[in-house]
Amino acid sequence: MIRLALSMLYHFTLLFGLASSAAAFTMQLAPYAEFHHVEIGEYTDDQTNVGAITAITQDKRGFMWVGGENGLVRYDGHKVSLYRAHSGNSLGANYVQDLIPDGDDYLWVATVGGISRLNLETGLFDNVNKDSGQLPGNDVLSIALYNNLLFAATTEGLAILDKHTLQPQTLPFVHQLPELLHIRYAFVFRDTLWLGTSHLGLIEIDLTSNTITYYTPDANNPDSIPHADVRGIFTYDGKTYWLASLGGGFMRLDYENQKFTQYSASPEADIPFVTNDVWGVRGDSRGFIWVGTDSSGLWRIDSVTAKVDGYVHDPSVFEALGSNKARITYEDNERNLWVGHFTGELDYYNREQETFVRYKKSNRFHKGLNHSSVLSILPADALNVWVGTEGGLNLLDARDGSRLSLTTENSGLLANPVLALERDQQGHLWLGTWGGGLQRYHPETQQWHNLLDHPDPNKRIPSTYIWALENDNKGNLWVGSQKKGIYKLRLSDGHVTHYPYNTAYQSGRQTKYPGVVGEFIRDICIDNSGTLWIASLHGLSRYNPELDQFDLFTHNNQNINSPASNQAISLLSHSSGDLWIGFRDAGLSIYRAASKTFEHFGIKQGLPSPSVGSLLEDSKGNVWAGTPVGLVKINSDLSDLKTYKQVHGLAGANHNRNANLLDDNGRIWIGSKEGLSIFYPSLLEQKRLSNSTVLSGIRINHGKTYDKEYWQNERALPKALRYDQNAISFEFSLNQFYLPQLNEYQYRLQGLDQQWQKTMRYNSANYTNLDPGTYTFEVKGKSANGDWGEQVTQLSFTIAPPPWRQWWAYILYACFVYAGFAAYRNYMAVRARSAIYEQLSQQDPLTELPNRIALNNRVEQWQHQNLPFSVIVADLDHFKHINDTYGHDAGDLLLKEFSHIAAEETRDTDLLGRWGGEEFLIVCQTSDMEVIHTIAERIQKSVAMQSFIFNEQLIQMTVSFGCATHHENENFNELFQRADQALYEAKANGRNRVVKAA
Repeated sequence: MIRLALSMLYHFTLLFGLASSAAAFTMQLAPYAEFHHVEIGEYTDDQTNVGAITAITQDKRGFMWVGGENGLVRYDGHKVSLYRAHSGNSLGANYVQDLIPDGDDYLWVATVGGISRLNLETGLFDNVNKDSGQLPGNDVLSIALYNNLLFAATTEGLAILDKHTLQPQTLPFVHQLPELLHIRYAFVFRDTLWLGTSHLGLIEIDLTSNTITYYTPDANNPDSIPHADVRGIFTYDGKTYWLASLGGGFMRLDYENQKFTQYSASPEADIPFVTNDVWGVRGDSRGFIWVGTDSSGLWRIDSVTAKVDGYVHDPSVFEALGSNKARITYEDNERNLWVGHFTGELDYYNREQETFVRYKKSNRFHKGLNHSSVLSILPADALNVWVGTEGGLNLLDARDGSRLSLTTENSGLLANPVLALERDQQGHLWLGTWGGGLQRYHPETQQWHNLLDHPDPNKRIPSTYIWALENDNKGNLWVGSQKKGIYKLRLSDGHVTHYPYNTAYQSGRQTKYPGVVGEFIRDICIDNSGTLWIASLHGLSRYNPELDQFDLFTHNNQNINSPASNQAISLLSHSSGDLWIGFRDAGLSIYRAASKTFEHFGIKQGLPSPSVGSLLEDSKGNVWAGTPVGLVKINSDLSDLKTYKQVHGLAGANHNRNANLLDDNGRIWIGSKEGLSIFYPSLLEQKRLSNSTVLSGIRINHGKTYDKEYWQNERALPKALRYDQNAISFEFSLNQFYLPQLNEYQYRLQGLDQQWQKTMRYNSANYTNLDPGTYTFEVKGKSANGDWGEQVTQLSFTIAPPPWRQWWAYILYACFVYAGFAAYRNYMAVRARSAIYEQLSQQDPLTELPNRIALNNRVEQWQHQNLPFSVIVADLDHFKHINDTYGHDAGDLLLKEFSHIAAEETRDTDLLGRWGGEEFLIVCQTSDMEVIHTIAERIQKSVAMQSFIFNEQLIQMTVSFGCATHHENENFNELFQRADQALYEAKANGRNRVVKAA
């Protein structure tokens, strides 16, 4: 730990020392990026990772492949398929060192045990190694393709194979190379092969002339290669090459001038860098060279400007780089960045987010806000904007971040939550706070003035909670409070007029001087005619300045020409002259000024939520409505709408405050509970078609998942299924990796389904008891940040009829028609009915899971075979309350949803069934308590993390579990009682947990 701390201190001393020096260029932290961490171990059956990640690539169908010291995985955004070495047809060795896909549906895998070629059509491996006589050594560190040749860099020399036949090839230059050459890296650019070695530096081989050039360190030549170890090579154009070296930092070769430049931490380096130990270099499509280090983070150099900046790990920042041992990078087909770490972490950075400016709570890498939850926004000048948050006030420059932070700890601010902002003609900033009342701040003098306890009662605003502020440009500041109605502050002399809550109006009695309709003020707005409107949780109020009174508008069930609800929380004066009103529980109402009528727009019209807490008009007249589940763009004529969330680049989806701004550049500033987003509407509105959906696996009769991709080429299974192979599950994916849980799919089985079926949380489709015949499975997908893809993925297959329905059987029947037709027909009918009755008797009709009979049969079978087994008893928490609150249809839906989730988390050897009511039983062929406890915990966490929608209502569900393993000489009833007692303890201890039986 001391050595690690000293190392980090050295690196960061070097980093920030260089940033302040007058060097040719400086090194600094790169612009803030949010890395998403993919935990591979969470997706594998045995919950193990592949260890240190050594290689990343993507095949032409979009699957990501990750190699490490403990295997190879294929990742589709939903699950991984794990490949490891075993006695059958498999990977040559578990330690993977390089990956290359080619255009012939092969994936080449370099391992410590030779080279494995995976056929992506058949799922089969071809392995070559030293024992087969095709390689000089088994330890293959790198591979490269050139036409029909494969170059393999090994610790014992260079191997050249025909990529089709896998036979060794001998090119004229091979005999000129030193024997037992330790080659770390092979790289082909055009007709040149470059070899990085462990002790001879860099070797250049012209494949057309077979000439060899050596680049070795030379103390007498300052332009020579600085270090003999080369383990990474990259170039864009063949003029400038970038090299990685363990011990020599990273190096740049000016090929035309034959000059090397060294970036390292050594005093002799040409250009200072944070470390000498660099593991890899790779360029991307944006001109950045990415440099992976041994323990100093991830760095990049702009190949045009030579600017160096980087990313480092910070355990206190969840979105930071996964570790400082970021050794390799890969840019996928959508130009997003993947980072593999020696520690086993796999990071993903969605670079589409770079087109948006987003600010969240400040951290070491992010010059952001006092708090991520944004409550109010107000322009300060041409460059800066005031942003009120739950944690105080920030003066923000959209380009450089927060310039000023004001909190209760460093200023005269009385309460950190700043709910409302406004300014007056004298340059004062007015703040409405939660807990500190109304305050005035002068930015130039930095003086604060508090109206909460002003000594003059005529200038006092005694409310501690101020929700809304509006300058009417007539010398008045209107102040909306919580529970005390509204105040009018005369800015010239500070005189305050109070308009309280009009209780008389609410009771139906008119008063001479009616106040506002509600005491809970949420927003204030001045329309195009100069009229003041006030939104409250009891309705709308319109100010009449001539009478100094209010016109009151409340919801009336008998009058459609009234507001949609009384709970008004946001207002917008539209350029058309109309007034838009957002409600907490009823969507929108638009008050048409010309006709003095209300028009309503809610869930039925497409709004994703009945709560609209934010309203803003853009430069084209579109209205942007903030809801708790996303930002909705609505055409001014209500003809079209679209919802945007984090996956589209926004900082957050929960917009519960009217914190927004359209700046002079046409950009929208929108606050949410998760942060502030700044964007041009045109960028968010760009249409993007989703990727084509690919089939990632198929399961027949609930058995093993076959994840061979040849269905994409053949579009049909290679042979007909037997008549008893009539239960088929399909797995599919968009291979879209940013928030893949938000992807949507539609599928249907032609020959069975009459219409498309929709699924959101699952990427699989299950069919059982299919009749013999020909079917075509079709699926298409929609990523969360795109539209439905136009291409439909299809897979055709045939289920053969049973033997008694084959043609030869009918000939045989004809021969015996006179003798035994009637008896045979009766026998077949009885047999068919018996099979159906037997099947139905062992299946729960609602969930289609095995019932109590089937579970008892499985237990009896295992007991007869003396097999070890255990049981897990699961019970849905508060199920009666759910039935009573939402109805039995909702309860049935949750039972089905739990069945799907539990089935996904159980093993092929386990049997999941419905025991009765809301109780389920899983029998597991194991006596290991930790195994069944892990299964139960996975199901419990999966259920607790999800929300379920029924009739547009959000339902949360949790499940309690009891686990017990079978003891010797114990009957099933005794075992079940112990598990049931553990379940009772789980319920008694607060539910939503797993308890082991004693």
